[in-house]
Amino acid sequence: MELAEFFQQVRDPRRPQGQRFSLSALLWMTFLAITSGYTGPRKMAQFGRSNAAFFTAYFGLRHGLPSYGAFRDLLQALDKDALAQAFDR
Repeated sequence: MELAEFFQQVRDPRRPQGQRFSLSALLWMTFLAITSGYTGPRKMAQFGRSNAAFFTAYFGLRHGLPSYGAFRDLLQALDKDALAQAFDR
């Protein structure tokens, strides 16, 4: 399974209202930030700003880049056990 397919299978824990970014875009940015050594929500947001032109164009971000709060909220809400089990498959 490709990583893109895996990200599509992750259940979105966020409430529908107020979602400015797709779950897939947030997961990709999180993955790329972590693999680049940017751990933690503030560092992930910094990584996003450092690569703003790419992320904005690639993901079609119409509302700017995710803030650290968007990363923090997602990381807190994700079911880590379900995510680990899905990743193991």
